[in-house]
Amino acid sequence: MMLRTCLLLGWVLCSAVAQAQALQQQIDAVAAVQAREQATRQEWLREQAARQERAAAQQRAAEAARERASAAEAKAGQEEAAADKRREQQFEDRVRELAIREKELELKQLEARTKREDEYIDQDLARQRAATDVVQSQADGNRQVSSGIRTFLQGAGGTTTQVEHGETRIDSR
Repeated sequence: MMLRTCLLLGWVLCSAVAQAQALQQQIDAVAAVQAREQATRQEWLREQAARQERAAAQQRAAEAARERASAAEAKAGQEEAAADKRREQQFEDRVRELAIREKELELKQLEARTKREDEYIDQDLARQRAATDVVQSQADGNRQVSSGIRTFLQGAGGTTTQVEHGETRIDSR
């Protein structure tokens, strides 16, 4: 009986060892499957992280491109505004230059007109002097005629009377 117990015990032990080995193999198989699943999951997570990183990099690149485009547009706007300002300043400078030239021409015209007016005034004064000289000459001539007539009449026995307005009237007796 002992043998039998030993055998039974041996068989149970063998059977337990075999079951333990089978169980260990099953555990190892489950662990291997879990390890593969874990590795697959890790690989998937790495790929997912890489995709997210690529997407984030693309998004950063797109944002940087938008910022560069915006900066370039702003720079172009500033350059255009500066060019407009330069053109406007040049136009204003030209307008001021033309206004100065216009004032200079007006001044030259005024000087020329003043010079001509002086000439006209001199000519007018000369005409007035000439007219005065003519009137004076006529008056002198009239006086001389009057004197001659008076002398003639006095010699002839007549009298002369001075009437208004410088006319000489002869009275015969």
